[in-house]
Amino acid sequence: MKAKNLDVEVTEDTVTISGERKSETKTEEKGLTKSEFYYATFHRVIPLPATV
Repeated sequence: MKAKNLDVEVTEDTVTISGERKSETKTEEKGLTKSEFYYATFHRVIPLPATV
């Protein structure tokens, strides 16, 4: 994962991490081309045990 696809935010009581993952593969065999694409987004909020 590249840093440009990741976002981190900190507030008084949480840390929020969100981003996007992208993957692409391409194979060629016996005159056939196979392409696969994978895209996923995620968002996590982590509560902090004390106010920062």
